[in-house]
Amino acid sequence: MRANLRSIVAAYRAATGSTLAQVSKRFYGNAGFLGSFFSGKGSVSLQKLDAMLAAITSEWPPGAEWPYCRAVIIKPPRRRR
Repeated sequence: MRANLRSIVAAYRAATGSTLAQVSKRFYGNAGFLGSFFSGKGSVSLQKLDAMLAAITSEWPPGAEWPYCRAVIIKPPRRRR
């Protein structure tokens, strides 16, 4: 998921000329979050990741190509017996 978000953010930045901090502030609300997240120092819930991707998708620049992303399979948690 981290690699997919990195690709999407990189494509968005290239299409808009935005900095990483600007994209982070716009879609997460914290200018330093994406830098920390991409360096492996931060984490995000699936709900927040989904909300960020929905917001980026809704504001995707016309004519900009969506990057290739790998499928992500999320296994459900094991049930305790």
